[in-house]
Amino acid sequence: MLSVAPFYKNKAAAIPFKEDYGIKPKHTTGWDSGGFQFLMGKLDIGDPEMLPCGMQVPSSAQETIDIYKRVGVKKTDYPIQLDLPPRYDQTPDVRKQLITRSVGYYYEMAAVIPQTVPVIHGWTMDEMKYNLELINDPDKAEVAVGTFLSEMRGVWTMGNMNPH
Repeated sequence: MLSVAPFYKNKAAAIPFKEDYGIKPKHTTGWDSGGFQFLMGKLDIGDPEMLPCGMQVPSSAQETIDIYKRVGVKKTDYPIQLDLPPRYDQTPDVRKQLITRSVGYYYEMAAVIPQTVPVIHGWTMDEMKYNLELINDPDKAEVAVGTFLSEMRGVWTMGNMNPH
């Protein structure tokens, strides 16, 4: 998994660079969008919009889409959607707003990069189910699980929400 987080600040560096890491063109690569770094205040992604809870978030995923194109994401790669991971200490309402906005990013990205992998977040089963219901994409065989959920520890895999 390679992160594109550095390329929000240095777009000129976002050129096909996988070979620098010994990754061959035939290899499938996972690409992390950098959403967590944004929430930690380490990234400034595009024009912000204000959620009802007062948090500023990127108004669209276009910058992430552009970076994925510049780094050379292939059809066989796994580009992870821009997501806004909710924290356990946030209220359920704030977490739900972040989940809802993240799903909007998924659909925006999947319209341009169909192999975009949705990320499911939640600190309760209800939040996880809410996120899955919003994704509701019958063409998706994979999802990434991005939030630690103690009820599911050791049961779910990062790749596909299928129990071991």
